[in-house]
Amino acid sequence: MRDQATIGSNHDIAKITLSAVGEVYNKKICDSLMDRVNAAEAVTKALKRRQTENEQNFRNKEYYNSFIRFIEIMKRIKNFIIDVSNLNRYQKFVHSGSVKDRFDSLTNDFDEVMTESHFTIAVANEEQRMIDQFALESDIADMTKFLEKIGGGIIDQNQKINIVLHEVSLLKEKLDHSDSDQNIKAKKIKSTELNDPLKSKPTDHLQNSDPKEAAKIQGHLAILGKLHESPYIIKFYGLSKIENSDVMVLDWAEYGSLKELYSKYDIEWHVKVPIALAICRGLTFLHSCEILHHDIRCAHILMDANLTPKIAKFNYSRMASGPTSDMKG
Repeated sequence: MRDQATIGSNHDIAKITLSAVGEVYNKKICDSLMDRVNAAEAVTKALKRRQTENEQNFRNKEYYNSFIRFIEIMKRIKNFIIDVSNLNRYQKFVHSGSVKDRFDSLTNDFDEVMTESHFTIAVANEEQRMIDQFALESDIADMTKFLEKIGGGIIDQNQKINIVLHEVSLLKEKLDHSDSDQNIKAKKIKSTELNDPLKSKPTDHLQNSDPKEAAKIQGHLAILGKLHESPYIIKFYGLSKIENSDVMVLDWAEYGSLKELYSKYDIEWHVKVPIALAICRGLTFLHSCEILHHDIRCAHILMDANLTPKIAKFNYSRMASGPTSDMKG
């Protein structure tokens, strides 16, 4: 039982470290917690190395229960790091006070259980508490400012993190963990409903793929259909058939690609800056959905009649946690 508990704690700490590697937001908060994780890692390694000497401690019920509580706290730290460092999970912290409350609860519980178990660590002191407080206040202030200014579809009209980020996350989980994705499909559009200014683009992926691969592509297209919540990503309406070929139905781009635009016109700086900012906001939206485009260039940015850039051509995009996928658009 003692060995299983120690091994379990090492496994949980390893998962926390992996979670922290991909952190994007609230890095100072995550770093403060990682100080404790690193201290905990040193403790568990020492316990494992000196199993015989510590066997008597683990036979003590209070000591053993404290160690089990220590493992649970490490799991809570892992979940908090995941929640606070990802935009699509940050919505659960409706008020910045809830971030502070949960952070304080975790650090206090951690320091307490380390004292109960007589573990020697260097994080439960006044200097560390000052570092923790600065990290907390700094990240909360930065996050509040970021959410006020980011735009690009991440924040909805009610000034809340757009629910589509969570919806995309759920779709991705279904695609990642299910052998059968038959129920996740892109919207079907009758060819009789097509008219300008929509644009149709042939795709032979569904016709030439085996059922499992076709289902995967359908899932990726369903995700693509959610991304139009950002005004800086090309809107994908769904799939249709024209002359017996599957086509993707996309929004019309009056000026073609950004490459075509600057080849024909001399774009002034006061126009270039908003275009660049809009593209950055579109990429931030994608990243918040844990989608990495991988092939951003002027030829893959479409321009509408208002000179609003639309990120397109998702051929080489991939989910942040998965392999490259051919999510064309």
